[in-house]
Amino acid sequence: MNLTPTGDAYMGGGVRVLPRDFMKLGQLLLNEGVWNGRRVLRAAWARRSASPLSEMGGRRYGYLWWLTDYSHENRTVRAFFTCGNGGQIVMVVPELELVAAFYGGNYSAPGTFLAQQVYVPRYILPAVVGR
Repeated sequence: MNLTPTGDAYMGGGVRVLPRDFMKLGQLLLNEGVWNGRRVLRAAWARRSASPLSEMGGRRYGYLWWLTDYSHENRTVRAFFTCGNGGQIVMVVPELELVAAFYGGNYSAPGTFLAQQVYVPRYILPAVVGR
């Protein structure tokens, strides 16, 4: 992770994380701040970070998490995701106890949004049944 001149984390890009480790962040939020039985984040903070706190470009946004809704089995399920410029995405669908990760290298290209707009609603969610 890149740091600012003051030593703080720079969250504007350049973070390098393996997909399985990136997914752990999604799992941590799904578990409301608990990892392997140990509280790492306050539950209230974990919930708030994935809550709509502002809106940008017509999209709801929390603390580095974008929020969206999908149709699934005749209902609407809430999802939140964080993403990188090239299509690196971790998505959480709490109601389905689902965490999914996508990695790509489509920097500054329209393909960056394929996972959220196509893969999740068309392929991933239909594969999750009975929840």
